[in-house]
Amino acid sequence: MRTIEIEEIEVGDEIAIACQSYFKYLKVVRKPVLDGKTQWGTNKPSYKSVKCTTRRKEIDYTYTNWRGDQVTRTRKEWEFTPDDHNMVNYVNLNCRHILLIKKADENV
Repeated sequence: MRTIEIEEIEVGDEIAIACQSYFKYLKVVRKPVLDGKTQWGTNKPSYKSVKCTTRRKEIDYTYTNWRGDQVTRTRKEWEFTPDDHNMVNYVNLNCRHILLIKKADENV
């Protein structure tokens, strides 16, 4: 595991990023593409958001509110796993610390 830059990412790579209080385990579906702009503070080239897959689970929980009523809510959490990804999203990786978990061409 090592840190990489956005220009080193290729299709099939498995990466991890920090997002709020979670780590997201992402599989890259589409190679990063330049968007023709530069970043404000560093003047480095800027990239479009990268298409990735990840796993998010929904947890149902029940509690009693202040009136004594039973209330059921659903909380969504990111799972840090390479298996059974169930969500596709676009992630802005500009100015992010990216950990390379597994390169696409590495054998298991």
